[in-house]
Amino acid sequence: MHLAPFLLGKYEVTQAQWLHVMGDRPASYPITPRHPIETVTWPRAREFGARIGVMLPTEAQWEYACRAGSTAAYFWGDEVSRAADHANLLDQSAQREDALPWDDGAAATAAVGSYLPNAFGLFDMQGNVHEWCRDLYVKDRLDIVTPGDALAMRIGSMRNRVFRGASWYNGLDRARSSYRDHTSPRTLNQVLGLRVVRSWPVR
Repeated sequence: MHLAPFLLGKYEVTQAQWLHVMGDRPASYPITPRHPIETVTWPRAREFGARIGVMLPTEAQWEYACRAGSTAAYFWGDEVSRAADHANLLDQSAQREDALPWDDGAAATAAVGSYLPNAFGLFDMQGNVHEWCRDLYVKDRLDIVTPGDALAMRIGSMRNRVFRGASWYNGLDRARSSYRDHTSPRTLNQVLGLRVVRSWPVR
């Protein structure tokens, strides 16, 4: 698979960034500037990108960036014991002092950059919040290189969209670099956030 050069956000979009661009704060958790925004639909996530001249990543872009050259189960390798240093997941999120309490007292999102980055210097590619992708969901992963927007115009924008990366609510089974899931673009969920991408070179 060949990908054109692109720049992906070093961090997930934060609550402060979202407020600055969109003028509201839909996050379900206590408002803190450096925690990732969540509880945003796919159309609003796409609108955020459009306002600042960027887009949601395709699945292919996201996975390439997440793996950062690794073919292991996780970007840090296959060692489960190393997860606590790299990903805010359900079984270790409470170890971070800045993890926020959810309604039932469980640990939740952490400030972006609280865990070690991958080899490309990208933080929270696995864990913290799921990240919307541009693509429509298709079962055959060979189709993930198809631009989602073009396909959407043919078969309807309400088809399910893909999200990638595990969230703080998940365990290691969903933190694999290959893990993918999908939901309605109108879904509002406390574990759904975003990261943005820009083509390179910028024209």
